[in-house]
Amino acid sequence: QPSNEVLIESKGHILQYETGGASSLSSVQLFPLQGYSGKLSSEQISPAVRGVYDWEPETKVVCIEHSTNKGGGTVYSLDELRSIKQECERHNLYVHVDGARIWNALVATGQKPQEIGQIADTLSICFSKGLGAPVGSMLLSS
Repeated sequence: QPSNEVLIESKGHILQYETGGASSLSSVQLFPLQGYSGKLSSEQISPAVRGVYDWEPETKVVCIEHSTNKGGGTVYSLDELRSIKQECERHNLYVHVDGARIWNALVATGQKPQEIGQIADTLSICFSKGLGAPVGSMLLSS
């Protein structure tokens, strides 16, 4: 919805390279949080949720990047992902996984695609990164 807010780590790909698209295509604003190596922790979510007052944007989405780009390729453990999902459910927030490098994350962690699908309400994947296709991306949703 217009004027809703997306929480994202300050090094997140969407914040660094696609901010204009988020605002012009979806009319949402991105709210950066300082994480560690491009990763958010579940403990950062609750204090950052806004929308109690009528002058605040309403936080609706938490965006995580798995694996991180500017975070040096770090990945989330399944426990970290589940903890973030649990915190988001507590606040009625959606989880978007920027999975441009999801194939790399799956190989690095041994995680299964189904496990990520249980965490993500939406998941973007890229066929050119990790798979070597010339172009192509997909947005998946629950």
